[in-house]
Amino acid sequence: MNYRQGVIIILKKGDSFLLARKKGSAEWYFPAGGQDQGESVTDTFYREIAEELGLQKERVSFLRISRVTHKYEWNEKFKQKTGYDGQEQHIVIAEFTGNIELSGHDELEEVRLVKGAELLRTLAHKDLQETVKKMIAHGELEGVG
Repeated sequence: MNYRQGVIIILKKGDSFLLARKKGSAEWYFPAGGQDQGESVTDTFYREIAEELGLQKERVSFLRISRVTHKYEWNEKFKQKTGYDGQEQHIVIAEFTGNIELSGHDELEEVRLVKGAELLRTLAHKDLQETVKKMIAHGELEGVG
């Protein structure tokens, strides 16, 4: 199968996790983005935090790339539109400082910090919740209840 590569960005601030909501949606997700041809996961992470959240490299402590990936298939209409069967997202975990400014952003309407105890029930989709549970089981994500 032909999967588009991308990243999921898990940003922590203390004991909280940053979630984002797209314009016109009520669902909360981790920020994410597609990986450009020839771009490394790390480079994609830094590009996406700048594009999506206005965060510069200096405001994040890069922690690690998870061994767990989030992989899923798209519906037929989206497969035809993109030429891909689905998406495989590498997960980058980092700490950040300061505040997020979304002024003038096209895609995101709101971001918020969620305590680890609330994370699983706040995330929009069950498959993403399951991916987070796998990360916890592998000892890659602490402070989630």
